Amino acid sequence: MVRAKKLIELYNRFADNYSKFSELNDALLVDCSAEEWQELLNKRSEAQRQILSENEDILKQARELMSTPIESKEEADEILVYYRRLLNTRLSDYCLFDIVYKPLLDFYESTGDALRLIGLNVSAGAIVLETFCNIDPKMAPINGKECCERAIYYSKQVSPKQQTDVWLSVFSAYANMLGSANAYYPEIRKDFFKYYDEAIGYFDDPEIGPILMAQENGPVFKSLVSGRIVYSMGSYEELSDKDKERLKEMLREQINNVPTGYSPGEMSILKYYLAYQIGDIEAHDAYELLLDDYMSLDTADYKTKDIVIKTEDYLDRYSILSSLLNILSDAAYSEEERNEKLQKIIPQVMEFAHSVPYEYMTSYVNYSCSEMCATLLPMLKEQEEVKEIVTSLLILRQPITYIHSLMVKEIAIEIAKEMLKVKPELFVPLYGDTVKDVLGRTEEILYFIANAALFHDVGKTQVADIINNQYRRITDLEFGCIKLHPECGPKAMQNLKAFEPYYDIMLGHHKTYDGKGGYPVQFDNTASPYRIIIDLITIADCTDAATDILGRNYARGKSFYDLLGELSEAKGTRYNPDIVDLLEKSEELCEKLDYLTSDGRGKIYYSAYRDVMNLNRRDA
Repeated sequence: MVRAKKLIELYNRFADNYSKFSELNDALLVDCSAEEWQELLNKRSEAQRQILSENEDILKQARELMSTPIESKEEADEILVYYRRLLNTRLSDYCLFDIVYKPLLDFYESTGDALRLIGLNVSAGAIVLETFCNIDPKMAPINGKECCERAIYYSKQVSPKQQTDVWLSVFSAYANMLGSANAYYPEIRKDFFKYYDEAIGYFDDPEIGPILMAQENGPVFKSLVSGRIVYSMGSYEELSDKDKERLKEMLREQINNVPTGYSPGEMSILKYYLAYQIGDIEAHDAYELLLDDYMSLDTADYKTKDIVIKTEDYLDRYSILSSLLNILSDAAYSEEERNEKLQKIIPQVMEFAHSVPYEYMTSYVNYSCSEMCATLLPMLKEQEEVKEIVTSLLILRQPITYIHSLMVKEIAIEIAKEMLKVKPELFVPLYGDTVKDVLGRTEEILYFIANAALFHDVGKTQVADIINNQYRRITDLEFGCIKLHPECGPKAMQNLKAFEPYYDIMLGHHKTYDGKGGYPVQFDNTASPYRIIIDLITIADCTDAATDILGRNYARGKSFYDLLGELSEAKGTRYNPDIVDLLEKSEELCEKLDYLTSDGRGKIYYSAYRDVMNLNRRDA
């Protein structure tokens, strides 16, 4: 079993590098002087580039090892050990998983090994749903829903007497079909009760039920499925009238007889929020009772190593907060009543986002913050309030995107100041019919550009898990997901009318000046009234990316003057020629940008990390 042994050795090296990478990042979240922090950052950047190089070699070797078919059951089972290690650690990296999943699936399907195929498909479905949940699970090369369906199909070939521990996987598949898959694949919502009845039917079966319940995890198996009824309202509109009534009755039964083992948050959601959803309690009463329960929750110490305590705390607080926001959004409150309640609940939402450490369940917490932000934004009226919420709930929880946006802002402001000084006519007619009009609106223009820079990459918060994989190169599939981020921007902002002026910048900052290249293909930047701002942010964006000597591990940054040569070569096609001409002619501006993108970069990074550190402080 040489191949399996080598795979495990490669995995261990990769896992060690992943741990080193995380430790290097964590080392930056310390209180120290700017000079000390800059030294830490320089060491981290150099070390992480080395880690990335080593990991690329490890992945190459792993792919070569798996380039030929698996030949025997013994070998397949040994490789399965490696696969399970991936699942049982924090390192559930889709890239690692993908290398072995298909060869294992092909082998076990060829031998008809139902037991192995159940576990393999359940884990594959879970990883796909986790990896692509913020983007679109349908973009994955394998279908998470179909993986769960295959596991259920193969469970029909397994007797409860044959191997009872496989049933945890079976009921996990049902739970995923009723939960995550149900959320991300709307077409299966109408079949909610089909899957529910199938799963519960095992426990009602006179032969199978007693065997399952006699197992140590028997009650766990059943609660995996029965507990999903709490989340079933997401399927409500797709159900038949008969099933809608059935769902209401089942929820009422659970409300009146709360199952054992429910956390405080789950009990609160069941008794009040679901009761409100089925019309058994008024919105005002549900809101006040939920809020009382939320304020009485004991907040976990996230320094504890007890993952159960931390997870229950996070899920309870998120569940109640999101329910409170949903009631505010759905119920017929007057504008005055809604605003009054918002002023009380927004600080609680912000405290939640700031109290869960960045490194804890990052993808899930970020998704939670994104969902709450999506519910909040349509209820807000003031642009500054929207800006604060988006910055706190989305951008600040993505350090890489946050730092890049700050850099783009600083670069764009310096260039814009020079444009206003030397070529103010570039802002006509966007900011008036004459140069005099433009110069009279200087502060307004700079304010808009600062916000445009800060929000231009807000769509990346929807693909953060991929962007954060800085310990290895992204795959072609992942890059395809990242290329969706311009279109994700307006969606992340809930298409708010107040932020409409920024949407063209979000959509257009990866388009070429002449409109013939870049993405998204369907967006015509040349027809946008904000074209000059798009062109400015595009150049500022490229300037930061190309000169980044600290944050990007896969390449060493160029000097600003090397980049200026590239901008000059592509002016008129890729870049706005007027802005590039201005850069070529202004020695003072070039000196500022050279400093900003080299020695000055560390100061901006330090300031950004201080902001991120506040996410880890409950007393912040």
